[in-house]
Amino acid sequence: MISSVPPPQPSATVAVEDLHHQPRTKFTNQGNNELPHHHHQHDGMVDDEEESVMIRYHDRQNNFGISGKLIHDRDDDQQGVGGSDHMKNNIEFQNVELSSNNNGKVIMERKEKEILSDHGNRIDSQQQEVVNNSSLEPKDKYHMITIIFFIQGMGELFPWNAMLSAVDYLLALYSEQKVMLWMTSVYSLITLVTLLLLIKFGTHIRYRYRIYIPYVILIGLLIAVPLLYVIIGNRLAEFIILMAIVSVMAVCTGSIQSSVYGISSKLPHHYMNTVVSGSAFAGLFISLLRILTKVTIESGYEEVPIEILSTSTIIYFSFCAALNVVCIATFIILERSPFVQYYLNQKVEDQADANRDHAEITSIKNILTNIFKNVWINCLTIFLNFFVSLTIFPGLSSAIPSIYVGTSMETWLPIWSNLTFQIYDFLGRIAYYWIDILPSGKFIPIESLPPTTSKYELFKRKLRVSTQEIILLVLVLMRFILIPLFIFCLNPMLFKHDAIPLIFMFVMSLSNGYFNSILMSSAPKKFVNLHEKEITATTMTFFLLLGISVGSNFGLILGLILL
Repeated sequence: MISSVPPPQPSATVAVEDLHHQPRTKFTNQGNNELPHHHHQHDGMVDDEEESVMIRYHDRQNNFGISGKLIHDRDDDQQGVGGSDHMKNNIEFQNVELSSNNNGKVIMERKEKEILSDHGNRIDSQQQEVVNNSSLEPKDKYHMITIIFFIQGMGELFPWNAMLSAVDYLLALYSEQKVMLWMTSVYSLITLVTLLLLIKFGTHIRYRYRIYIPYVILIGLLIAVPLLYVIIGNRLAEFIILMAIVSVMAVCTGSIQSSVYGISSKLPHHYMNTVVSGSAFAGLFISLLRILTKVTIESGYEEVPIEILSTSTIIYFSFCAALNVVCIATFIILERSPFVQYYLNQKVEDQADANRDHAEITSIKNILTNIFKNVWINCLTIFLNFFVSLTIFPGLSSAIPSIYVGTSMETWLPIWSNLTFQIYDFLGRIAYYWIDILPSGKFIPIESLPPTTSKYELFKRKLRVSTQEIILLVLVLMRFILIPLFIFCLNPMLFKHDAIPLIFMFVMSLSNGYFNSILMSSAPKKFVNLHEKEITATTMTFFLLLGISVGSNFGLILGLILL
């Protein structure tokens, strides 16, 4: 049995963990071997309790190890000036395990800060560190990061919006195949599957691979779309290849979208809303770009030849591909920004969160039991919101006939409809900056509520919802009336003027943009842990895409019945 501990040497390692109230065996320090000690400030108050830690000494080189519980008894009679105290040279071990080499040499490494750390001083040190870190927090100079996140929000949906805004070209070539209905259905379904995989495995792939590679692929796809007509010349073959391109495009945009939302969720919440606003502006920008190429190249024709339409579309898609190059360049700046790195590398202050393994946070069990139970109403609301929107747009809305049949204005109604959606969807998304009806933060547990709490309040706490979230859900349910209104613009055709579907589109797009923005930005604010914020953002994106997928396929069924 060992009765003394020799002076520590630098070749061994020490692991420390707190233990309390365990039976122990006592060893007393003897000889001239002094134990390390600290001076502790107590502000006039003395803590006479024992301090204990679990120590493990292991010397790999000399094959010696010892583990047990180290007890430091405060010697109140030896307190010095300023409230400092000393430790008695007593060591008590519990569950001693001893191993030695042939010569029995004991070599240990002293780690005073771990072994003899005063709890109060540790807290003061952490608080001082927080103050120091806040003073070192980098700034978003000239709102550069905000602008880049806005551009990334645009870039994640550039390819899809490019396809939507080329509705006149696609309908001119593939109207018999009901291209807009099938394209929306295929795109939404593949994107949904992509997000399912990214929720589980996406966090194991570095952001740069989830963004750079898809951007490069999308550049090639955007250039290839208008060349199908020029190179192949067979409508059915072109349509099949086009659906394959849309499928790959869905995988790439899904990867970029989840990654950008994941990064922005770790920054202050308005950066996520900036991404949402950028996504909305992308549609508006692309629609205006399509109108510009159409007006400048196709003007002067009573009925535009397919060759001229194809030429304007090639130029249009080339511009869209160039915009993706801009997105790559700006993401390089974003990735290297000290401002972004500060938040991505920021450590969680909550020790309970810090000790949780990342695999546990991203597990299906944690997503369902901890994350989803707090944001289920947000997920349901955003699903219903996009279910209504994608049931109508772009499949059914692009099929509404114009009253200007046989004129050059005949092909413009789908373009005006798309432009109306993009304009007011964008305005709805940025309206969140001024009108935010949802609260932020975690809910108070039911156990903490006073006994006089009403049954309605208890009901809300039990479901983890707020009154504002319930009202928002009701408003989204009211949007379902828009589906039969658009059907009456098709079959039976009760509304026969071009202005009627544009008015309906205004109501649908404005509400869609506002509800999407407020739901996507509020959900991650219910969590503190950075990984949980990221998973929440990805989960919300999944339900958004689920609504898009189910809605677009429901719109496909309606289109096949009505058209």
